[in-house]
Amino acid sequence: MVHPSVTLYAVDPSQLSPTDISSIPNSDGVACVGVESTASSSSHVKRHPNQRWMEDLEDCLRDKRLTEIAIPGTHDSATCHIHQKSDMSLDAPRFTHKIKNWVALGQLTKNITASFAKCQNHTIKEQLDGGIRYLDIRLQPRQCGPDVLLFTVHSMFSTSFDAIVEEVRAFLEQNPKEIVIMDVQHTIGMEEDFGHELFVKSLRPITHLLVARDKEATNADGVSVATIGELWERNERLLVLYPDPRVTGLGTPIVPKSATAANALNGHIHPRTPASILSKWHNTVDIFTLMERLDATFRERCDNWHRRRQGQLFVAQAMLTPDNQTVKKSLVPDCACISPFALVSGVRKPARSLGKKIRSTFDLASKANEAAVQWWLTSPVFTAKEHHAHSRNIIIVDFYEHSHVVGACIALNKQRAASGVSDVPMAKSDYYV
Repeated sequence: MVHPSVTLYAVDPSQLSPTDISSIPNSDGVACVGVESTASSSSHVKRHPNQRWMEDLEDCLRDKRLTEIAIPGTHDSATCHIHQKSDMSLDAPRFTHKIKNWVALGQLTKNITASFAKCQNHTIKEQLDGGIRYLDIRLQPRQCGPDVLLFTVHSMFSTSFDAIVEEVRAFLEQNPKEIVIMDVQHTIGMEEDFGHELFVKSLRPITHLLVARDKEATNADGVSVATIGELWERNERLLVLYPDPRVTGLGTPIVPKSATAANALNGHIHPRTPASILSKWHNTVDIFTLMERLDATFRERCDNWHRRRQGQLFVAQAMLTPDNQTVKKSLVPDCACISPFALVSGVRKPARSLGKKIRSTFDLASKANEAAVQWWLTSPVFTAKEHHAHSRNIIIVDFYEHSHVVGACIALNKQRAASGVSDVPMAKSDYYV
């Protein structure tokens, strides 16, 4: 399979608003696909064309489970507020904590860390308005004056979890048929019960929208298998996955002082276990290696399907990860190397081409995003006859607005409904307009 080179859009992503996304051209000058807005003509608020794509595809999705539809997501979703002055979090590389306070190297270390820690330019609200329905969240407690609050992190502190919950609540209440998956992948510095108590407390304002783990719609592993139509009818539209069994009810409950808070959400937070979600981090800076590992992960899901209970989510982590060599090279200035010939002749000719440096996660996304979307829609591993029953589920990328990931998932859901099979081959014209 040939993976195309990717040309990044010639725009400053920090200047984009949600309403701009649908008109961003790709390298061929083609706009991102969207579903036509069904907003009332009496409304004076123009919404993003993908803001209610699940409602717009109601007939296609009603009888499906969340595991049976294509869902666009973001990697390290809550990192748009990370900047060069942000404080380091506990998940930052160990050496950064040793030198972060050095006068000479401290700020340089922060600058480099921020450039690779920030994976999204848009807020959670902007992402949801733009069609994203899967959020990748990592949490760490932080002292804020006399209080301790949960913050989202990725090597650096980003924003408070309370603010994230409020953005999700507001979006779901404004869009009554959209469903969001919040996957808390990592809890950092939360060995004690107190951090988990903060998590439970933060979710209280949105308890009425959480997907319940009732016996009728949950399998033996505590995973919801309700159809989307059933979730709509019960107005349960936020599926929260959490890795600690003390909160999900599968282990020793959190300390007695937290019992009231825990009981309020008992049965509403889903366990993040291998039975509930298959989400492998591929940890490579090479696009071809990434595609190979994504294929292998999908084959693993198919091969083990008979051992998996109904309800396991599948996440394709379609992003590149910087290695130590990439970070080191990012420190070298973009300048020409002077050859020995130049010293003699005076002709300043580069001895070799250094090429474009990878200086941030944004640069990595410019290499990966469109290749990842084309893999998602055209890889032979998905269209193999024996794999038709194992449909593509969730794909996550960095800087999602610089890809066709939302439009691709919408188009895939529409084509599945039209064809009557789980996965069908797609051409470029199917997801570009």
